[in-house]
Amino acid sequence: MIAPGILVIGTPLIGGFIFGPNATAGILAGNIVSGVQVAISQSNSGGAWDNAKKEVEKNRSKFRDEAEAAKINLDAYRREFKILEANRYTGDSNSMGLPIEVDGFDIDRWTKLNEWMHKDADLKERHVAAVVGDTVGDPLKDTSGPAINILVKLSAITSLIFGGYLENYHIFENPPKIVEDSAYILNKCNSAGENPDSSMAVMSFCTKQFMAGKLGNSWDGSTAAPAAPATK
Repeated sequence: MIAPGILVIGTPLIGGFIFGPNATAGILAGNIVSGVQVAISQSNSGGAWDNAKKEVEKNRSKFRDEAEAAKINLDAYRREFKILEANRYTGDSNSMGLPIEVDGFDIDRWTKLNEWMHKDADLKERHVAAVVGDTVGDPLKDTSGPAINILVKLSAITSLIFGGYLENYHIFENPPKIVEDSAYILNKCNSAGENPDSSMAVMSFCTKQFMAGKLGNSWDGSTAAPAAPATK
């Protein structure tokens, strides 16, 4: 379980740290789309195999009831049928290559037994296949299918927790640097008095830009920061 856990938690984080938050968003979208499909498929497949086994067992039980109603001992029939099969042919072949049947072989009895034994063998083979299917189906519908739900949620929650780090710390897809042209600087300087907490920093920034000649005549320094509250 260690490897699948690392895969679930590490994939969105590694993708985000390398390619940025957009990569993590794409991984989560893929997890949801593929996870829902796989979970539904596994749950339905497991349930179908489980129901198939129940249906086969129901048919075998019905066959036994029919034999009991006809007062037939299936175990005795099996033994008798095997004896007839063993004593049916002489071991030689005729001119056409077909096995030679023993004189006086009770073909009518063999035919009657064969009808029951053929159906019994067919149901037995179906039951063996159904058991194999149920062995695979039970983990799919009880464990693997519901676990996909945990996979999707765990990946999303892990990505949400590390979302701030993924946005600011990644190798590629670095956010573009803001172009500090005259329009951007002027717009920022005109907002100096909107927030008292940052007005001093904005005014300092605007003064430096003005002294550097990046504002030209667009700003005359008239947008002053509000006075600081008097202290008692």
